[in-house]
Amino acid sequence: MAVPAAPRSRGPSPRSTAVPRVLDARTLGRPVHLLPGFAAQLGERLADWFEVRLNRRYRAGFVLGETRVRHSDHVQQEPRMPAQWMVFGTETGRLGVALDRDLLRAIFGYRYGVVAAAAAPVPSAPQEPSPPRHEDTAEYPGTLPQRADAPDAADPPFSQTEERFSSGFGLLLAQLLAESIEAQARAGEARAVTATQAPAAQAGPSSVGGWAFHTELRDSVSGCRGALWLALDDAWMARLLHHLARPARARPVSRREPPTAHAVQLTLLARLVQREMPLGQLLGLRVGDVIPITLGPADVLVDDSRLFTAAVAEHKGKLCLTSFEDAE
Repeated sequence: MAVPAAPRSRGPSPRSTAVPRVLDARTLGRPVHLLPGFAAQLGERLADWFEVRLNRRYRAGFVLGETRVRHSDHVQQEPRMPAQWMVFGTETGRLGVALDRDLLRAIFGYRYGVVAAAAAPVPSAPQEPSPPRHEDTAEYPGTLPQRADAPDAADPPFSQTEERFSSGFGLLLAQLLAESIEAQARAGEARAVTATQAPAAQAGPSSVGGWAFHTELRDSVSGCRGALWLALDDAWMARLLHHLARPARARPVSRREPPTAHAVQLTLLARLVQREMPLGQLLGLRVGDVIPITLGPADVLVDDSRLFTAAVAEHKGKLCLTSFEDAE
């Protein structure tokens, strides 16, 4: 007589042991699932901003990684979180900016023409022989014990020039974040936003609000890399979610649109010559008079912005521009 085999005991399935996801009551009923899409758009605007402001102007090589949205509960656990934040005020609310100091040094170096110094580490001061140890430090006023949270000697505090530069640079990034949020609004709902100077140094994004956008930057020229954080308070987050819930009516995109290099049309205006003349000589000009001039390099403008200089050459009876060079 065959004895039926006992059923094998099965361990708990992964589904039964999975920890249920805890819902955040602050996100219920809000289109937070659309925030990653906005983060991608913000990353594109940041990449274009760094390309125009730094890469083209100062021959830098800043490349941005993926831009992600983070909640302050997770942001505080970041090991490389900057210690100080620059907080700017607007009519809507507050915006925060934090940038690794290595990146600020590199950008500062590009701005003032000391790129090599921006990428190189700050040399540490030569070590001097320590004085004899005494229980009473009052006898040696210059050898007070160093605080555990004091800054490293190899990382000196910001100079006044660095502080002014970082404040101005952070203000531009805060303005870009505000404009990116207002770009999501429908026609007639967008506001003109102006961030105020005089930022306040805060410790962490929680002093600004509950949400922050994070991206990694790398400079291929100096080898510097670091993180950029943009935070917004509850008022700005509510406005962003309001715009995302009621998106602007977008124009349908055709799949046969040409590439961007061919689709974007720019008008080049060449300024060939400029000469000052006395009013009397100008009024005395007659048909057939010849004004002697010396034709030098022409200024090439795009939307009244001087971008290139070019040489003027004649080709088959037409004046042509050649030998383009950057204006700076």
